[in-house]
Order: sequence, then structure tokens, then C-alpha cells
Amino acid sequence: MRDARIPRARLNQIALRKLEALGVSSKMSADQERLEGSFETRGALLHPRTGEPIPRIDFLVHGHDQLLFLQPPSLRGLPPQQFFDLRDVSRILDQVRIRLEQRASAVEQLQRRLNGLGLSTEIDEVRLRAVASLDLTGVGKARLEGDERGLFITELARIGRDATPVEPVPVPLEGMDDRMDLELAVGDLADKAVERKVEKPAARAEQPQFEQPPPVLAGTARSPDTVPTARPAELVTLGKLGQMLGEAAVVLPGAVMQKDLTAAGKRIRFAARVDGPTSLAGKVVTPDGVVWSGHFELGDFPGVEDFVAGLLGTADVQVRAPAPVQLPEAPAAAAPDPATIGELGGQPLPVPGEVWVMNTLVEQDDGTEIRYVGVDIDGQPFGAPRVLPKEVFERIFCMLSPGVYQLPVQIAAVEPDKVSYFQLDPQRQQVGEPRSSRLAAFLSNFAPEAAAY
Repeated sequence: MRDARIPRARLNQIALRKLEALGVSSKMSADQERLEGSFETRGALLHPRTGEPIPRIDFLVHGHDQLLFLQPPSLRGLPPQQFFDLRDVSRILDQVRIRLEQRASAVEQLQRRLNGLGLSTEIDEVRLRAVASLDLTGVGKARLEGDERGLFITELARIGRDATPVEPVPVPLEGMDDRMDLELAVGDLADKAVERKVEKPAARAEQPQFEQPPPVLAGTARSPDTVPTARPAELVTLGKLGQMLGEAAVVLPGAVMQKDLTAAGKRIRFAARVDGPTSLAGKVVTPDGVVWSGHFELGDFPGVEDFVAGLLGTADVQVRAPAPVQLPEAPAAAAPDPATIGELGGQPLPVPGEVWVMNTLVEQDDGTEIRYVGVDIDGQPFGAPRVLPKEVFERIFCMLSPGVYQLPVQIAAVEPDKVSYFQLDPQRQQVGEPRSSRLAAFLSNFAPEAAAY
């Protein structure tokens, strides 16, 4: 016999008679569509972490033979508890005790896992949840919570906006080796989480959602409904700098420049970085990937157009005006054309085969753990500091100079809003399986090697 074919009122009547036989107090709504109850534990059920007695359990009947726990908070979200075939309440408590102990064990294990990824994770004893806050570069902060069901995003505070509870979005932890992996994965899910609205528990009482915490991640006072208006801003060109600074101005080592061209109908990008008074490092990128990289002297260089023409074997080379930047940054309105070199807010998009890097600065090394922070192409720290075991850090990052490290990755594929890449070891060999990231999150953490030689 299937419950779905039996009216709810009839199911509740069946459950009510069984609960009365067990001596459990219960009450049916006037329309007989809802049956709730509670029972005293009489000291037979203890909190698995604090050891304090759980004196009372409130429940809602599901079907005709299962209980959904409403109170205390530590029981919320447990799978429905079968009761119809049990002889007395003590058997129900035995099952609840086992499930609570399993939840406590899972929460402690999750806390260790997140701590190992560099997060400071606490356990909410009242709700039996592992709780952590994760800074997302260029996005904001995410509140993460988890138990035996897994890890979830439960709240998001975007930059310039107040914290917003979101319908829980699961965060898979399989294959994650460090905090960077977690940040990219959570960043990839954050936008989807904001689009989903939290359902009030009363709306679907028989299917409780992962309980939402009160907002604690405060942003600025700007309304969450405020949408920034994009406005075009022109990129800085060498011609404009020359007019402003004059011919006597010098370009110091480390400066990065780029020039966009079209060659035989294809978009081409030439990037160069000043290495010394007369030497530069350069790279030519086409829709098919990097076709040339190397060093050259100013006195021997024929010019960008002539160099590209000779490299590609075509005389049809023309300068392409730089596209204006949209400020503030906004998601790309359309999918990048795979046959062209795309841009996001004026920033070059990765192309397959290209190497991108994350630069980091070590703030503290105690011999066991390393605390580090990302740095931009100017060497300025950005984002929140991260912590990794020293052995893991040295296996992942390549040392550029004392205290300065770099994580190189090789682009495998680029989709409209997703990047797949291989992590590279210090010998530039691919490590493990390809990983993926939301495009905006990737661009917030990595820069093309052409801009970070």
C-alpha cells in the first residue's frame, strides 16, 4: 500500500493511534492535515559533544510511520525516523542517539578537513554544524556550514552588499588539495547561490531545509538591490602617457604592455614586459594559443606589426583599437567566441595552452605551516591570507625569490564562463587531473604569465 494514494487526514489518524499506544503526546490540526507531537527523554538522551541532557524532542509526523525532528536544533535535518514498528519510546531514543553520534563524528571530521585547507572552522554546538567563513577574492565572503550531509554555502556577502542567506548549495570537497581549490569552487557556486531564494520553513514544513543562521557577515550600507551602472573607461595607451609625461620619462623594469592586432582576419595579441634598459620579454597569442615567447633587444626589434607579419607569414597585419573597459566590472554579456581572443572588462581571457600564474608572498613560516597572501603584478598584496602545511605549500608553489612564490597552471579549455586548467609542478609538468573554475574567480586569482614573467 502506497501512502501517496491515501489522504493525508487518514495517514495522520493511523499515526495518531500508534503514538497514543506509545504514550507519546501529539496533536492534530483542525483540518487533520498536520500532526505534531513531543516526548520527554527523561535523561536518556545526551548531547554527544557537551554531554548535557536533551530533555525534550518535538517532531512532525511524515507519512504514517516517520518522525521529522523540529527541536532541539541539533536534531534538525536528520533523516526521518521510523517509529511505527517500534514497541516503545526507548527504541526511538536509541536510534536518535546513534544518529546524533554519527552527526557529531561527521562534524568533527569536516572541521579537521576544512582546517587542513587553511580555514578557521568552529563547531556550533547548539545546531551541531561545522561553520567557517571564506573570503572570495573579487566576490566577497561566503559562510560555509556542514554536517553528515556535506558542506554547504548558506550565506553570501558580496562586496559592497549586505550578507544574504541563500538556499544551501552543496560544495564538493573531493579532490581539493588546498584553500585555493576551495575558493575557486565556492566562487563558482556563489553566483548560483544568490539566484536561489531561501524558502521559509513554514512553507514546506514536512521537508525542512538546511537551517539558515542569522546574518553575521556584514557588508556596506548599500542596499542589496542596488545594481551598479557600468560606464565605459578608456585604457591607458603609451601615446597618452607620452603626451602627459614627455619623452624624458623612463619605463622601469617590470612594466607590462600589450598591443592588439588582426592578422589575416584573426585577432592577435602581442605582450611584452621590460626586463632591463634595452631588453624585453615578449609573447604572441593567437586564438589557437601561444605561438611565440622569448626575449629581444630594442635595437634589434623590427616593430610589432613587422614582427608578427614575419612570424605568421602574412602581410595582412593591422592594429586593432583597444576595447573600452566597463567600470565597475560586470559579467560578460555573451559567451566568448572561441575563434577569437576574448576580453572580460578589458582583461585578456586565457586561451588553451597558455600558462597563467598566481603570485604569492610568504608572511610567516613556522616550519610546519606557511601563511601566505596573493600579490598582483605590482607586488601589492590582495585578498585574505591563507595557511597551508609547509610540505603541501612547497609541493604546489615554485620559489621565485626568498619569500616570493608562484603557482603556474596551464589552460586546458575555455568555455563561456568556465576555465579548465592543469596545475604545473616546479618542473612545469602537469599534476593530476584538470581542474575547473568560474571564469571571473579564475581571473581574480591568476594573471597571464606574459604579465608576470
